[in-house]
Formats: sequence, C-alpha cells, structure tokens
Amino acid sequence: EKAIPPRADLSAIPRGGIVAKAGHKVVVDVPIEGCPRPTVAWSKDDRVLNPYRVGVTNTETSTQLNFKTSDRYDTGQYQLVLKNEHGTDTVSLTVVILGPPAEPLGPLRLLDVGGDFATIGWKPPVDNGGATVEGYVIEKMDMEGRAWTPVSTM
Repeated sequence: EKAIPPRADLSAIPRGGIVAKAGHKVVVDVPIEGCPRPTVAWSKDDRVLNPYRVGVTNTETSTQLNFKTSDRYDTGQYQLVLKNEHGTDTVSLTVVILGPPAEPLGPLRLLDVGGDFATIGWKPPVDNGGATVEGYVIEKMDMEGRAWTPVSTM
C-alpha cells in the first residue's frame, strides 16, 4: 500500500465559491485522495455542521455536502479537514445562497412633505439576500379596497 497524504481537489469549485438560489437542492462534490483513506470532517463558520440542514456523504474518492432545500442560513465559509497518518489537508470554500432581502429597517422617516409628494427614508435591511439591493418598490394601501398598490420604484 502506497503512503499518500490526504488532499482535497477544489479545482472544479468556482473561484467565488458555490452560488445557488434558496429553495433548491445543492450538492457540493469535492474529490479527495489519500492512503490510507483519510478521515473527513466538515464545519461551517468554525462550527459543527447542523445535520438537519446539510448532509455529508463520503466515498473512497470524494466527499459531498448535500443541501436538500437550501436556505439563506446555509450561506457561509465551509471548512474541510482530511487526515491520515501521513498528514492533514485543510481547505475552505464559500457557499452563498441567494434569496429575497429582508424588509428595510424602520422606523420609516418622513423627510419632507408637499402638496402632492412625500419624501421618506429608512435604513437598509440587515440581510440583503446575498446580493446588492438594487431598488425598492414603494406601495400604499388603498383604504377602501384594502389592497396594496405600487406608488413608486427607486
């Protein structure tokens, strides 16, 4: 039996990491090698993985992260540690799960009022959904029909 130190191959992972939409199944496959077969340990943001959020499948030649239904919570830095008697290999990869941004933070501020306009302001959302917020849709409630209707976009 050859003595081969463990090694993870991230060459197939895009440079910016894995990017996927929330709600979809995501599988991250990482080829591995080592003899004897290395032990495999995954963590996220330096914490043990939540087995209810992500599964791990290991074979002789690869290890996989399996997100059955991805969520914004799954966004983070994932670390893979491979160990055998000939060494250790530690690699990191980024997973970004895109989703709708959270609501802007209030309170809503009334900055200016005129005869036929109002200027309002707010703070950006805590969670941008994984991407830059490019605009907002301002809506008003029709008090008679009790329906929200768009007023402006910005």
